[in-house]
Amino acid sequence: MGNHDYRGSILAQLDFNVNKWVPNNLWKAQLGGKNTILKSFNGKTSVDLAWIDTSPFILKYRNCPGTKTYDFQSVGYPFYVPGSPTSSAFDIALQQKVDELDAALTQNDYVTTWRLALGHHAIRSNSHHKDTVELLNQVDEVLWKHGVHAYVNGHDHDLQHVTRTYCCVFDQGTPAYGTEEDSDPACNQIEVPPIAFSTVDSAPYTSNSVPMNGRPMHYFTSGAGSMPRVDDTYPELDDSAINAKYWSPEPGFLEIQAKEQELNFFFYDKYGNKQYDFQIKK
Repeated sequence: MGNHDYRGSILAQLDFNVNKWVPNNLWKAQLGGKNTILKSFNGKTSVDLAWIDTSPFILKYRNCPGTKTYDFQSVGYPFYVPGSPTSSAFDIALQQKVDELDAALTQNDYVTTWRLALGHHAIRSNSHHKDTVELLNQVDEVLWKHGVHAYVNGHDHDLQHVTRTYCCVFDQGTPAYGTEEDSDPACNQIEVPPIAFSTVDSAPYTSNSVPMNGRPMHYFTSGAGSMPRVDDTYPELDDSAINAKYWSPEPGFLEIQAKEQELNFFFYDKYGNKQYDFQIKK
């Protein structure tokens, strides 16, 4: 669920009595640790979808919420006092979510054709919000460990394709942690997340690790469906820039097609015109 979803009552979106009207129960909201396996009609292609609830990982939603309220307690997280040192109980609950993700991926190791992970916040982003240190520290390693082919997110209001040949390393200089726009700027100094992996040599996994079999990790942002930031400019996102494959601030969407020997990604603009495509092959 996104950061805006957590403001107010998160159960309003998760409660069965609210969404039971959906025909044939095609839509079910689930939080971390619950994977979905999709299979083709002929049974030759399958996709393991790992859902990651990223919002509770973001420290500023607890330390610097401003006038906003983030309803983490309704989904089982312990009470947290904004501005206090990080609660060990909250950290334990987050680690349990990471362990659930690890266990769910382990259960389906070598079972499906393709593996995708999905969350609201970017692990890697070259635009407005930049890389998310908390997810690099705690989540990225699990995806590489299990050979996930791509991570798909929203949050940044644009379209992006970014790659890395190593996991977990924060390599964008000084972290842009930021605060909620109406919070006390002083609280930004409270419990700033440390960078767990600062050099490529410290990366737990690289493209040469066994799970990746020589391929990089792909990170796709599809967050341009509502309010794109068309005034943002990122000249460093030229197609020739290292790790940056594509970026657009225009409204648009991402389509993913899974076949037996290839996984295809397509970015479309608001008119349905294809703007970019990329293919991962077996």
